[in-house]
Amino acid sequence: MDLAELVEELLKQRTDLPVCRRPDETVSKNIHQTFRKFVTDAGLITCPRTNQNRTLYSRRHTYATFALLNDGMDIHALAIQMGSSIGMIERHYSHLTPRLKKNMLTDKRYEFSEDEWEETDGKSS
Repeated sequence: MDLAELVEELLKQRTDLPVCRRPDETVSKNIHQTFRKFVTDAGLITCPRTNQNRTLYSRRHTYATFALLNDGMDIHALAIQMGSSIGMIERHYSHLTPRLKKNMLTDKRYEFSEDEWEETDGKSS
């Protein structure tokens, strides 16, 4: 059974087990309040760049940004995964394009490391 089939099977079971628990093993009735308390206690409620309070929904933006920048996910796959349109992803994340394409834009993709250069005896191919 692959992962997609496993997830589908679990969804069919409609199990009412909680996804998140507090450290004392109790279950929150309001995930938004739990999130707010968590980031407040951690000193992370206010974003230093925007000076706005973080919300549970802001985690979606964090995920999308990390998926694009750190995981190299393309916008098409991200749109499908997030249940959004490609246009919406482009509107909200196109400012990341220079960072995503930095090697291509700065021609770094054609630079050799010192070891690679020595392996080629300094000859270009």
